[in-house]
Amino acid sequence: MSHVLTISDETYHALETLAQRQGQTPESLIETWVTQQIPPDVERDPHTDPRYESFDEFFLGLGMTEDEIRAAEAAAGNADANL
Repeated sequence: MSHVLTISDETYHALETLAQRQGQTPESLIETWVTQQIPPDVERDPHTDPRYESFDEFFLGLGMTEDEIRAAEAAAGNADANL
């Protein structure tokens, strides 16, 4: 799910400048900042607010096995080599 926030042009331009300085998009900059503001003792529901530390963890969460992940990585590596 996504939502739209209305902010002034001046605020957006400041946000855009900050994001560019950090090599991020304005959206990812806001997401990072908000996530950092959540106290560590606040529990989240992993079904409605999943967070993954790695791509492997993400794919495991989708139900892939370790073997399937390794096979996909190998196939992706072979595809990249053919470019």
